[in-house]
Amino acid sequence: MKLDIAYTWATYASTCALCGGEVRRRDGIGVPVAEGSFTGAVSATARWAHSRCAAVWHVKQRAAKTEHDRVGYALRKGLANATPGASMVSKVSERFSGQRPKRTTPSRGSRISKATTTNAFTAFSPTSPYAYRETDITRLVQGVCDHGIRINTDVLAELRTDDECSETVKSVSRALVGGRVFPEFSVSDVTGRVSFRKPNLGSLAKDPRSRERELVIAEDGEVLFTVDMAQVDARVVAGLCQDPAYLEQFEAGRDVHEEMAERLLGDPRKRDAAKRLVHGINFGMGKRNLADAAKLTVGEAQAFVGGMMRQFPIWVSWMETTISQARTAGSLTTVYGRTIPVERSEAHTQAVARLVQATARDAFFDGVLNMTWLDLWDGKPLAEHIRLLMHDELLFSVPASNYVKMSEHARMCLSRPWRPDEGMQPVQLPVRISPAGHSWADTQQQAWAEVA
Repeated sequence: MKLDIAYTWATYASTCALCGGEVRRRDGIGVPVAEGSFTGAVSATARWAHSRCAAVWHVKQRAAKTEHDRVGYALRKGLANATPGASMVSKVSERFSGQRPKRTTPSRGSRISKATTTNAFTAFSPTSPYAYRETDITRLVQGVCDHGIRINTDVLAELRTDDECSETVKSVSRALVGGRVFPEFSVSDVTGRVSFRKPNLGSLAKDPRSRERELVIAEDGEVLFTVDMAQVDARVVAGLCQDPAYLEQFEAGRDVHEEMAERLLGDPRKRDAAKRLVHGINFGMGKRNLADAAKLTVGEAQAFVGGMMRQFPIWVSWMETTISQARTAGSLTTVYGRTIPVERSEAHTQAVARLVQATARDAFFDGVLNMTWLDLWDGKPLAEHIRLLMHDELLFSVPASNYVKMSEHARMCLSRPWRPDEGMQPVQLPVRISPAGHSWADTQQQAWAEVA
């Protein structure tokens, strides 16, 4: 008969698995010990443990889990007290201890910058090289905001008279100070991407008929041009998955989306549809959403997905592995050291998308940081000529006579072979240099000049 209490020792005695002492009649009800149920047990063969020993053991386990959750939360939020034993209660640990984290307020006279209060670079140790790199990025972007962006007030006045004036144009008008706007910026806690607000100039309409991008103009005696990293998300996927067939699509002189449109859709003119489908697959979209995004039938979208899976099996395996890791751990880590939170229940849509976006962002800023030390003949680093940053695009204002040389320097900083780790096959990250123009809209009126 199986015994469930520890004081029935008429036929035999027992020792406690946790303290090694004898379990006696007066010790009361004990705890049956299954093999491996207590970590750190003194006796691996003991069948029983004192009730009091088991209770203490469970309390210690809860405390250890609370501390583990606290440190993990601090690391994800990039807090300075991410060391074991620091006096902080995480939101996760509240359900164990019942405590509430104390709110901290700056002391009188202290100054906290907008970047500190509105941005939380998360998910890395505050003393890691990644943290110092993020500090450099914060300083660079803050410099762009402090310099301000010059606005064409005449065009702004015309656009404001339009009954269908967009909210972005209205926000530019509200933020205008002396012919310039000085936006604030924020950084995504998930992917690290930078976005601007008050106003968000990145949301100015690209359509030339809207004239919204005519608002952004160059400094006196200078011209604007843009540098755009071509297909950076798709190329990061190729570098991460290391599928030889997928990497081949990005060789110099090849248009990956046009080739996939011809091969899988039977018409190279469906390039835009193929591009939307490839991005949608990488970001976990279902077949109906893929069909809607690409303006195709569900059958055509399903056939495209099937063709991709047959032609790039290693790519498919990498996606499945990434999703499985995210679902198990609740997070992913980029090759740069950033830990990305992923909701386990949404891993099929979030895992690959967040990993690729975060990695592409870090690859982009690798090139941007190169511009901070590249001193030019005017005594300024190239980075000081940046007027606006988007996800994978930079807007420069440079002297008109130096456009060719400065655009070449920008290409040298951003365009390079990229590999996730040593020994892996690299993928080229090309850039596109726009023509020079007085306004942001002028840079888009001519065809892009791709520079490999």
